Amino acid sequence: MSAAFKFDAVTGTYVIGAPPGQKLTEPANHQAVQALIGQLDQLGIVDHSKPIADPITATQDLGCLTGSPDPAKCSGAPLNVLK
Repeated sequence: MSAAFKFDAVTGTYVIGAPPGQKLTEPANHQAVQALIGQLDQLGIVDHSKPIADPITATQDLGCLTGSPDPAKCSGAPLNVLK
């Protein structure tokens, strides 16, 4: 059985957003996301065997931050690009 399904396991999802009129991909906001990831990584309850992914970098690596993201590929991207 996966450790994520143990009775005392803690799981969660953080939902973050940019300030009104801005995007998370703007450099200052991306730095703030990276800082949050760094803070989360310091928590003792985090499974450190797998690093916490930067959702902006992961979305960019999928090729989903282009002008016309492919819905077939980008619907599962960690950053919502299919508004």
